[in-house]
Amino acid sequence: MLTRLAKMVYNSPNMKPKSYTREEKYLIEAHVMAEERLSSDEELTDVEINRYDVGLRARINPKGVDSIVAQMVRGNLLRKRGEENVQFTRTGREVALELIKNAPKG
Repeated sequence: MLTRLAKMVYNSPNMKPKSYTREEKYLIEAHVMAEERLSSDEELTDVEINRYDVGLRARINPKGVDSIVAQMVRGNLLRKRGEENVQFTRTGREVALELIKNAPKG
């Protein structure tokens, strides 16, 4: 899945998805939640968010969240911080911004 996501974002900038996959929804919701918790002196990559809270927002069950987070950690999009918290990497932030920028219309 992350290979498809990476190809979509980096190799085909004009390609727009018709809908998002669970992984893409999770990454977008994580970005939104991290921005909400961002203070004025922090960067987005410094903010820790609870991965299960993000899953609730994206309507993904806890077992699915564990699977998605494991994929995103392997793909260097997120970093684990403790048992339940995750943090964006620079690559993850860029991918999330690209997904939001290329959001499907409608």
